[in-house]
Amino acid sequence: MSGLAMLSSLLLGAAAAGPPPESATLEGDRLVLTTGRVTREFRWNGGHVAATMLRDEHANRVWRLAGDKPDLSLPGLDIDRGENGRLAVTQVAGDAIEPGHLLVTITTRVGAVGVTRRCKLFRMSPAIGCSLTLTGAPPSAFAIVGAREAGMIEDDAGGARGAAFVTDRLGLSGRHWRADAVRFFAATDHNDTLVDRASSLLYREDKATTGNILLLRETAAGGAIFVLKEAPAGADQLGWTGRDFLLRTGDVRIVGSGFSAQEAAQGAVHSYAVVVGVAEADETSIQLALRDHFATVRQFDPARDSMLMSNTWGDRSRDSRMNEAFLLGEIEAAARLGLTHVQLDDGWQAGLSRNSANRAGQRWEDWSADDWRAHPTRFPRGLAPLVDRARRHGIRLGLWFNPSQANAYAAWARDADILIGYWRDHGIASVKIDGIQVDSHEAERNLANFLDRIRRATGGRMVINMDVTAGRRPGYFHRNRYGNLFLENRYTDWGNYYPHRTLRNVWMLGQWLPPQWLQAEFLNVARNPASYNPDDPLAPAAVGQSAGFAKTLVAQPLAWMELAGLSEPARTALTEEIAAYRAIQGELHNQAILPIGDAPDGAGWTGFQSASTDRCSGFLIVYREPLAVPDRGIFTLPFAASDYAQLGGAQAAINVTGRQVEVTGIKQGGHAIWRWRDWSGQCPGNASVAAPSPSAGG
Repeated sequence: MSGLAMLSSLLLGAAAAGPPPESATLEGDRLVLTTGRVTREFRWNGGHVAATMLRDEHANRVWRLAGDKPDLSLPGLDIDRGENGRLAVTQVAGDAIEPGHLLVTITTRVGAVGVTRRCKLFRMSPAIGCSLTLTGAPPSAFAIVGAREAGMIEDDAGGARGAAFVTDRLGLSGRHWRADAVRFFAATDHNDTLVDRASSLLYREDKATTGNILLLRETAAGGAIFVLKEAPAGADQLGWTGRDFLLRTGDVRIVGSGFSAQEAAQGAVHSYAVVVGVAEADETSIQLALRDHFATVRQFDPARDSMLMSNTWGDRSRDSRMNEAFLLGEIEAAARLGLTHVQLDDGWQAGLSRNSANRAGQRWEDWSADDWRAHPTRFPRGLAPLVDRARRHGIRLGLWFNPSQANAYAAWARDADILIGYWRDHGIASVKIDGIQVDSHEAERNLANFLDRIRRATGGRMVINMDVTAGRRPGYFHRNRYGNLFLENRYTDWGNYYPHRTLRNVWMLGQWLPPQWLQAEFLNVARNPASYNPDDPLAPAAVGQSAGFAKTLVAQPLAWMELAGLSEPARTALTEEIAAYRAIQGELHNQAILPIGDAPDGAGWTGFQSASTDRCSGFLIVYREPLAVPDRGIFTLPFAASDYAQLGGAQAAINVTGRQVEVTGIKQGGHAIWRWRDWSGQCPGNASVAAPSPSAGG
């Protein structure tokens, strides 16, 4: 774009409210993108943009960036300026999943390569996310010269730069920066430590590191910058070279394409999106800023998204009991317990999978449309009797589905239409998507088309329950706007279910993503005692049924069992616990939930605190683990409160000094839940609200 051009956002609210804070402005060689909370400035450079400034508008904090090299770098294409740059700004209406926003589209040519950068500006978001589309890129554009051996420091005062496909760049000024890379592990059938963290100080030589999240903090200054790579975990990424970030004094690069050089030469290819955001330097502020960003990825609707589901597969009978009579009984049992959903896992369909208890089952990679009829022998009247019984009890049904992998998910439209039909004709509310294996960019694109087609046809009302337990799958941060994540397969039959380990995985992941995005399991703890040491205090039977359920409260609890197998005492205890939980579940899940205390390991004091949007109220959940020796838990909480009212769990005492609380009275293995409020006047939402009189209660 030549000359002076000015593009700004259209008014999203009423005219009287004034101009909206989000905008995109191009003036001469200066491009400015802002949400009203964070601003990124670039040297336009013919559309081959180079970041020159990042500003936290709330803190009035500015980071000057070098802007000497374009944010996009193709290792085999040394071209510093774009040609025929164009800027377009479009107002996108919100829907049931994504809030309204401005879509900023930058197009240019870098040599023979067509480049389109798309950025989303959500009102008052602390972050701006952008993705790239390349067309006409020859394989030579991605050629990487092999790294040379490290020589003496005198050989090269600048050090050897790592060659890579760079999708974004921050040329940070100053020499005293700390970087924390947070790495995630999916394929939870094989992994049980799902989060790892590595810290380093930026140096004159390149350091390669891996992760989906990068935190950058300057030692001598306040504030933090966070970077989120919206990609699968680690080696599950396409085109992954074993690194996600290249760190160097004055030059932080986000690397990794999401496609191969050969795929880029064949047509348009899309990179993984990169989100850059700002926060205060403390961990709580960073975590809350990430929560604010995730609220733009998927708007949480308690009526749609809060669920308490059962799935019979957790008792390892697989599909051997999958039939109409048995499932009608499971629906009745779910209604008595107070559950919201019953999911029919693998085995409801006519085409049996290779995981079937029936040796005739062979399907996995390829399915016909006829395979996805209700199994004619197991459900001779189809799904209608189950649907009717569920509706009578206010229960919603879910299904299991494995999209056909053949020819890179070429049948994506047919498969989407099958599920849309079940939603339209039977009111199927959620679908567990299993068996995903994304090995090519074409498969990635077709899977995205499959999910988007379902989203559009159902208005976002069908919840996609994405299985992350095995295979090369989207993981925690990619394609995550469609529903929740089926986190893990754990079984008492195999002796690998421990309630504290389920809590640990939710707690660890919950530092960085909303734990209410996760579906976490609780099992029938009375099954298979012989799979555990009889003296193990952390074994499921020793922990107890109610305590096992309590470990899943901040996630979406999954009764991973045949409900018919529960003992009467267990059923009675769960019914009471679930009734109390359902009274707060939607409100809890609609808040920012942060872990507190020790990372669960069976021997500590741990828990979660949630806060409403105005940060003036929320919930506190504290667990004393079975082997926790201290008789009191001391926590420094993210949010200060002046009033705590206990709602459930053990009758506990809480001593409050500002944000520090001391909890006593919880026996080993127990928990307690409070509702908190801040009447101190320090909370922005309650600054003008008087505290209730003592006679008004809590």
